[in-house]
Amino acid sequence: MMNGLQQQSHAGRSSPGKIQSATRWIAATAAASLWVQTALAAPPTTPTGLDAVTGGDSIVLMWAGSTGDTAITRYNVYRDGVRIGTSSASNPGTVYKRGTRFTDWEISRGGSYSYQVQAIDGNGAVSELSAATLVTAPTDTTSQPEVAIDTSLAPDLASWANQYVLPEVLAWYPKISNLIAYPDYTPRMSFTIQFDPSADPAYADWRRGLIVVDPEYARKNPQDLGMFIHEFTHIVQSPAGFARGWIIEGTADWTREHIYKDRPPIVPKATDSYVQGYSQGSLLLEYFRQRARPDSVRKTNVALHNGTYHDGVLTNLTRFRSLDDAWLSMLNVPGHDIRTGSITAALAGKCLDNYAFGTDDGNPIGSWVCTGTDNQYFSAVLNSDGTYAVRVHGKCLNVSSAGTANGTPVELHSCNWTSAQRWQMVGSTLKNPSSGRCLDAGDLDAGGQTRIWDCNGSSAQQWNIAVATPTGSISAVSLPNKCAENRNGKIVVGTCGADGQEWTVVPVGGNVVLTVGGGACMDVTSSGTTNGTPIQSFRCNGTLAQQWTVISSGLLRNPNSGRCLAANDSGNDGTPFVLSDCNTRSVYQRWHLPGQTMIAVPAQVTSGSVRITNTP
Repeated sequence: MMNGLQQQSHAGRSSPGKIQSATRWIAATAAASLWVQTALAAPPTTPTGLDAVTGGDSIVLMWAGSTGDTAITRYNVYRDGVRIGTSSASNPGTVYKRGTRFTDWEISRGGSYSYQVQAIDGNGAVSELSAATLVTAPTDTTSQPEVAIDTSLAPDLASWANQYVLPEVLAWYPKISNLIAYPDYTPRMSFTIQFDPSADPAYADWRRGLIVVDPEYARKNPQDLGMFIHEFTHIVQSPAGFARGWIIEGTADWTREHIYKDRPPIVPKATDSYVQGYSQGSLLLEYFRQRARPDSVRKTNVALHNGTYHDGVLTNLTRFRSLDDAWLSMLNVPGHDIRTGSITAALAGKCLDNYAFGTDDGNPIGSWVCTGTDNQYFSAVLNSDGTYAVRVHGKCLNVSSAGTANGTPVELHSCNWTSAQRWQMVGSTLKNPSSGRCLDAGDLDAGGQTRIWDCNGSSAQQWNIAVATPTGSISAVSLPNKCAENRNGKIVVGTCGADGQEWTVVPVGGNVVLTVGGGACMDVTSSGTTNGTPIQSFRCNGTLAQQWTVISSGLLRNPNSGRCLAANDSGNDGTPFVLSDCNTRSVYQRWHLPGQTMIAVPAQVTSGSVRITNTP
């Protein structure tokens, strides 16, 4: 290179000193040109929407992205007027690719801080500082959890998981816990993230404190840090017993889409239902948060965790009579129809049932004793052709292999809106128009898989579609603050508000079944018929020992014995419930069911039953 330079110098009759001077002049001119270009470039727009999420030992800042003459390369972050760091697109994660987030770990619990950010584009042009946001870290907060990372089956992911996943989980777990759990209850404070090919692509086992992620999915999607927010939300939830699946998954997507904000929610279709959970459930929960009160998601999650959830936890906060009403209001689709609840059979005590809570395509749909649990929580949504898609656990009621012959089984399948999943409501039957046959339970007593069969009006084809199953306390009409309570399998009087007092009313024919704790029913011990027979909670079995006729005076009469539910002539806590001769004048026999209009006590007992209706 030096030889070539000397030859050029001689040929041009110039000295080496002049060439060096020219080189310095060119370099200086280029630098000046760059300075002029930067000076003349318009500054980026000022960042807006600066917000903060607190909890644990950090504060996460989030803001809307700026624009400039060239792409924004980074943001400077200021705390109390002093620059404390830079957010750039160097980290994995959708939100980090935009560089619009920063985690401040140098804070004290209870401390107050003023934050601002400014944008810098590819020209080096700098925006104005954003408006200041004052943030106070909570003093009482969920602590940072102990999180173990297990990459023994995927050692190549160890560096990524520890560098990016772990800090995100440590920062956000306390924040999500503060939003939906603490201090109403303290969530699990240690769990393991395990990478295992058995996951598809990820799941959480809150009982074992375990999040399992498919390594191949992680390798292909290292930016999907929001997946871990979704899964550890399940660890925070730790719901008790049988819970509403749409709320479980809807809350996990709500924390991701509306709090962590790494992706927007889906745009729901008219044929969607909130029982699909996930993003659809997330939207309905956010709708309640915006329309009702900011802590509505929290109230719902705490109720699920405690095993006391009922739909009134949400609907009682608003003017909506049902979740269906709220969903249709959110969609703003006048004239549309959605019906959610149990699908009860003509034979008392039987409900349409998704076998064993299965969610795989092909899982049998049968008839089983009514339990009020999630596998009997169906949503019928109107299609544009006037038929209905009938959903449970986010999937649809489907005629196997689109068959049309008598006896073709009916099963669960991913919703695809084909003719095999379309049902007409004809009176109290569900008719598949493609085959011209009706949903048939076969032998209702046997509780086998449902099928399609020639429509014949038999009891096996009679269904009450999406019956409301209100849940709440069974309170005394005349005894202040006294409720029916399931205490270690015995039904006793308790002060209202205690555990074991959330009952679900499942209408069956002209009677009701009263379920508690998921799968257990109010039961006359040993199907007894004499005065003094104890009342217990027992596995739901559809017998007359578990059915009650609601008398307009507030009495609950067992049709098998002809006697009524009574608190054994005492209103004291712990008093057992028994069968007793019906007596409308006894204050220990008059009870108000959840979802029932307030009872006006008549002068004498009247026979018959009353309609159970939801109240706003």
